Amino acid sequence: MSRAFHPPDTMSSNDIRKVADVRREIWKAGFKGLVCGSVGGLASHRLILAGQQSQIIPPSIIGKLKLNRNTALLSFMLGGAIGSFSMASASGKNNIHNLHDVMLVGSNPVGTEYQVLVEKAKEKEKLQHDNVKRAEFRLQRRKSLDDRHQWIDESELIARGDK
Repeated sequence: MSRAFHPPDTMSSNDIRKVADVRREIWKAGFKGLVCGSVGGLASHRLILAGQQSQIIPPSIIGKLKLNRNTALLSFMLGGAIGSFSMASASGKNNIHNLHDVMLVGSNPVGTEYQVLVEKAKEKEKLQHDNVKRAEFRLQRRKSLDDRHQWIDESELIARGDK
């Protein structure tokens, strides 16, 4: 049985719907490509055959290839295969942006030893930066508290006679 019928528990119903929508779009595009490619292959075969018969296409271009019903079937099937592949691939590439958040569900981001060391160094640097910011804030606050006090010189008090 397909895994599509039994999604993992880590996926929400919205994630399951997104995956199903992308899968459906890929299949629909594949079948459209199959039809268009098959019709295109058969039409190109018929055009080349008509061109050969009316002497529009010189025999030197195609060589000694004799076009018959076997080559028509080959053109039909090859056109369908190429059309299906190209349309399904294009649809998948155009819809992959819908799955970016789904791919991260349940993942455990593990890096190399170097990446782990870089992350630890960044955290340590951030802590140091935060400590410096905190100290600067405290010094600034103390300075502003000191500025609030209006220090009066005692010589002014004596001169005024308020003492």
